[in-house]
Amino acid sequence: MHRLLGVIAEPFSLDREAVTITASLGVSSYPDDHSESDGLLRHARQAMYRAKQNGRNTLNRFDPGQDRLFQQRLAQRRRFARAIERGELCLHYQPQIDMATAQVIGLEAWCAGSTPERG
Repeated sequence: MHRLLGVIAEPFSLDREAVTITASLGVSSYPDDHSESDGLLRHARQAMYRAKQNGRNTLNRFDPGQDRLFQQRLAQRRRFARAIERGELCLHYQPQIDMATAQVIGLEAWCAGSTPERG
């Protein structure tokens, strides 16, 4: 697979100009990564996005551990979006105090939420 990246990166001539291209490749394998085509494509896409995050001209194989983390984050984002839609979040401000002078030097903003499912 890494040889493929090398071949893609080889310069070629286009209208007498030297051109080079790079690729970010995501790889999933049948039957290890999924038994259906949509699952394989989703896994390959995830691996490609990871390759893009790692820089140009890289290859990344699908990792089931990354998929679990991705699914957890996706579920968290959905819960957060639902909480926003339902008005279940409340913004709070907490002062930051310089203990030596007892002066307020800033604030922290944080959100608290209460949902029917999780309290």
